[in-house]
Amino acid sequence: MKKTRKSAMPVSADAIARLADQGKDVSHFFKGQGRMVQPIQRVNVDVTATMLEELHKAAQELNVSRQAVIKTLVRQALDHRRPLPFLGGSLTYWCSCDSSTYHSLQTKIEKRFSNDLSFLAAYTWGKSIDEVSQASLGFNNSASFRDQRNRRAEKARSDYDIGRRFVMSYTYELPFARNSKGAAKALLDGWQILGIHAFNTGNPITIGARTNFSNAGGSTRPDVVPGVSLEPPSGKHREQWFNPAAFQNTTAGKWGNAGRNTLSQPGLISADFSVFKNFQIRERNRLQFRAEAFNLPNHSNFRGLSATFDATNPGELTSAAAGRQIQIALKYLW
Repeated sequence: MKKTRKSAMPVSADAIARLADQGKDVSHFFKGQGRMVQPIQRVNVDVTATMLEELHKAAQELNVSRQAVIKTLVRQALDHRRPLPFLGGSLTYWCSCDSSTYHSLQTKIEKRFSNDLSFLAAYTWGKSIDEVSQASLGFNNSASFRDQRNRRAEKARSDYDIGRRFVMSYTYELPFARNSKGAAKALLDGWQILGIHAFNTGNPITIGARTNFSNAGGSTRPDVVPGVSLEPPSGKHREQWFNPAAFQNTTAGKWGNAGRNTLSQPGLISADFSVFKNFQIRERNRLQFRAEAFNLPNHSNFRGLSATFDATNPGELTSAAAGRQIQIALKYLW
């Protein structure tokens, strides 16, 4: 019975280059049992059998492996589209070459301690925009520029931008049993209620793609699908915070047109509450009982958004901040 040989699927030159970079033997892609295999397909280029023979001859004349020749040719093709190919495959640098703008409305209401009560409430409504946010602040959602020659195309909300934020703190001393004596004073006097509550909108994040079709490096972005809403059909929820159908892969040789930081992540709701009880022992000595609750309503503040539209879990919030935590302590002051 005669055996039939299945024809191999076309392999891109980029894929072969990656294998060669890993030290893998890629010679079987070019020659087998004295016969050249089918032409290797690449974007806009068909590598013919004659070209492959020339590749093999060049490797013999230079006394190097075919992998080395392949890597050199592929890198030269990639460098053709790199803005600064003479600097190599990657470049890390710091420069004061971008701009940032911040505008806000800031309000504050404060009551200094009197009549057993003090409080401070602040509200900020603002917007920060830039081309790239400072990495040392701990934000790196927007990756790099798509096109280094068009940095203004990345001008958008800063990674750390919070549109609205309200924070309130207060202290209230309960006016019970101050003039009483004995057990009533010991049990009812000296109680304090304290709270810190914060509410704000979420930071922005950039939607990305797994494959970079630009052949020129830069941030990997998809294209926006016209007319498709970014909002999921069933509304935003933990399993899907955005609609991946609103994006698609771009075509070869192009950067995706999805903008930087176009999606807002979930906001923050935090309510911390404390109850203190002071037991006066001497004039300068007292014992303090403290019961403290962090995130008292146990609200889920989700994080870890999967922002790659063609990932296995696009739009999923994979983590959350700490839930309700309660601690009880005794503190001696002197």
